Amino acid sequence: MESCQLEQEGGHQEVILPTKTLHFFDRNSRTETSPFYFGLKGCTPTMMGKTVKLTFSSAQTQQVNGVAMLATSGNTGLVIGLEDSAGQVITLGQAVKAGPISQVGPEGVNRYQFGAYALAPGAVKADSYSAMVTVEVDYQ
Repeated sequence: MESCQLEQEGGHQEVILPTKTLHFFDRNSRTETSPFYFGLKGCTPTMMGKTVKLTFSSAQTQQVNGVAMLATSGNTGLVIGLEDSAGQVITLGQAVKAGPISQVGPEGVNRYQFGAYALAPGAVKADSYSAMVTVEVDYQ
């Protein structure tokens, strides 16, 4: 059976976004991008060279300029955007190429970089916020 395992134990990963003041959002619509990595390990030899595609999805989304973004908990007015390694916006629910599998075997780890940022599409209020995304992996 062809497969890989998630690098993160339990499959959960937390991405910490930078803390900003309300005044920051008066002058800027978004924070800088915080990088995060999606890792696959222990891929079988038959997986070598296959392309990994990831689909990020969430039950809580908000449309911003025609792009589905992560709606946040709390009452801040912020949404969370995702980017691929080239800085291109990821639309939730649409597959994005992560890259090829180049490491196989028990010690091989394939890491693909992405980014997350907070975006203020309108007025912003002070509060804590968070969002959750599910990732589906496909190999081609």
